[in-house]
Amino acid sequence: RRCSKLKKMLEVTVALPSGRNAGRLSIPQSSKVGELKVLAQKSLGQRFARLVTPDARVLTDPAQSLEDAGLKDGDQLTAIVGQANLASTDKAFASWCCGGDSVVTWGDAHS
Repeated sequence: RRCSKLKKMLEVTVALPSGRNAGRLSIPQSSKVGELKVLAQKSLGQRFARLVTPDARVLTDPAQSLEDAGLKDGDQLTAIVGQANLASTDKAFASWCCGGDSVVTWGDAHS
């Protein structure tokens, strides 16, 4: 007989400040903050920089477990979209969001 261990699931809601939300997301409680962020981004169809808890804590460590982050079943999180920044020279451009994890560049690499 095969015995399987049931995974305890955590259900949270992730919404943008505009009110648009990803609906109720269900994720194993053993998951990491980064996994929740990816799930929320896919559900919203939009990348964002940060997740903020109901008590205004910013979840910054993608490797932190949801349990260690203090998330509870039914929590409502806010997804913060960073404002895009742009810098340029006469031959190259760079774009990034504060708090984001990437920079996009184009143009002459030596400018």
